[in-house]
Amino acid sequence: YCMSGRFIVTAASTYPDHYAACASLYGVQIVTDEADLPHLIADRIRGELYLGFAEIDPLVPDNVIPDLTAALDKNGVAYR
Repeated sequence: YCMSGRFIVTAASTYPDHYAACASLYGVQIVTDEADLPHLIADRIRGELYLGFAEIDPLVPDNVIPDLTAALDKNGVAYR
């Protein structure tokens, strides 16, 4: 659940041949100020992602979903 977001996107990016699909529910730390941002290596993802977020979640800043969808769209990643 919550800690899965960062791990799922990183695993899908790091091992693209191993994952046809990945899911994260209420994932956090997918978009951060750190140098190894998971969403910045999204160009490597070949599988499909399902990322479920709560409507209101104090642990997910307002920029996360727009920044994440922009990175996924830019790299042609299939997601929902």
